[in-house]
Amino acid sequence: MPGADAREVGTEIGQERVIDEAKVTLEWAYADEEFVVISYSVKDLQDDRRNAGHRVQLDPIFVGKDDVEAGRGPDRRATLTDESGRELGMIDGTFEVAGPGDGPEVLRMSKSNSAVFEVPEDLEPGRNHRFHLEIPLGEMPTFSSMEEGEQGVRIEPRPPIGPFIFDFELPVQPAPTIEMNEKVENNGVEMTLERVVNSPARPQAVICIEPPDDVHENLHPLVEPYPADRKPIEPLPLGHGCWSAPLYDRTEGRSSLTVTSLVVEPDENMSGPEMVQPELLPGPWKFDFEVPER
Repeated sequence: MPGADAREVGTEIGQERVIDEAKVTLEWAYADEEFVVISYSVKDLQDDRRNAGHRVQLDPIFVGKDDVEAGRGPDRRATLTDESGRELGMIDGTFEVAGPGDGPEVLRMSKSNSAVFEVPEDLEPGRNHRFHLEIPLGEMPTFSSMEEGEQGVRIEPRPPIGPFIFDFELPVQPAPTIEMNEKVENNGVEMTLERVVNSPARPQAVICIEPPDDVHENLHPLVEPYPADRKPIEPLPLGHGCWSAPLYDRTEGRSSLTVTSLVVEPDENMSGPEMVQPELLPGPWKFDFEVPER
């Protein structure tokens, strides 16, 4: 995870569930006013799992918040709910899978995964909250080579394994929001640092982009190079030209964020000669700011 090591500020869980020769372990979790982060592992206990003669691996069935709201994705999917029964929307995650040519030994190894969820606005910090997590597992074909992967294979539809159910409590930590409203203009594009969310595990900067014209409406920011010791994460769209960009250090005292360039995304409604090809608008747009210490 970006920012602080979320495991250091999170809560160790260590709950294991085994169903149909598959094991899911909820390793640890973290919650604040903005995000819930869960870390879990999946291990296949079957020696050589196959479907229609093809070797398969176990795949946790998570569906992003936008797809859920649009009615896309399978009915059987992972869910995280709070103590009042409200479902939290997944906005990000990492998934570890076996690659082409990997044999049964690699397929049986424990695979580390994580998921990040938005929290309801009224989730009260400073006390423990109960959460309920369900994770079903599907089967995903593996390939002996890249060429086989490009051709694809057909497997039989099977009901998911599970769900694997976990009930746990987490302290909800405060994540102060600091209003900034700093503006920088470059290459004809004005960008505003609206606010900084000082999450201990996942600090974020909310930036908003004012497009220079109708042709350059869909602008995707690229932030400065990722630290070598951190897993990269792309800025997340918030709508109306605003993005949530990761900050890779705890935002206490002087901090900065640099947007190196903007990718102009093609308009989905255009086609043929009028379609705008992807292009790069160089920056930088650099923001220097200060966040009060906790």
